[in-house]
Amino acid sequence: MRLQIDNVTKKYGSTYALNDLSLSIESGGIFGLVGRNGAGKSTLMKILVTLEKPAEGTVRLDDIDIIKNPNAIRRVLGYLPQDAAIYPNLTSFEFLSYVAAMKGIGKKAAVKHINELLDMLNLAAAKKKRLSSYSGGMRQRVGIACALLGMPEIIIMDEPSTGLDPEERYNLRQLLMELAKTRIVILSTHIISDIESAASNLAVMNSGRLLYTGDVQSFALSENGDIESAYLKLIHKGEAR
Repeated sequence: MRLQIDNVTKKYGSTYALNDLSLSIESGGIFGLVGRNGAGKSTLMKILVTLEKPAEGTVRLDDIDIIKNPNAIRRVLGYLPQDAAIYPNLTSFEFLSYVAAMKGIGKKAAVKHINELLDMLNLAAAKKKRLSSYSGGMRQRVGIACALLGMPEIIIMDEPSTGLDPEERYNLRQLLMELAKTRIVILSTHIISDIESAASNLAVMNSGRLLYTGDVQSFALSENGDIESAYLKLIHKGEAR
């Protein structure tokens, strides 16, 4: 399975959110999108999940143009936006059951699957508590569970480690690495260490432009294995253009 992004441009007013961006993303490992706030990561993800349309360019899932045929990706997609919406008066189990029904997952299968996800994300003990009582990190994990419902073939997560403590970040990385063996998994973050630990390939973005795409190891080796230095050097070079 492959997502092929060709010459995608998106503007808001006179500002380029994406500027003639081309990128290929395949299954078989986590693909990391990194860049500072305003780099264009969230805009790209919104186009990939068909919440936005580019002004120019194409996006294909294998041979299908998802701009013209958005359902081709929607039916195999799990998406965690940067600000995931929840219903505070529901429990996590009730909320996930509602989302599962919206996804067309049968009730019996949904109960089993939801309990498994809650266990994976260390939320089982709180599954009967209202979401209004959850901490920020707990709400984030509920959002992650929503994205994983049905174990979709394409998983796109925008800043999923926000609010998570180090142990939860580690557990999430391990889970996504396992899922990525047979799926497309795209992880957007400004925390470069998350990419170093989990991703096999990455794209570095700045001001809507692609500065680098390739494997993580080669990128780090450009600065003697120091991925943080490689990232900062590339960003500063891009800003100097």
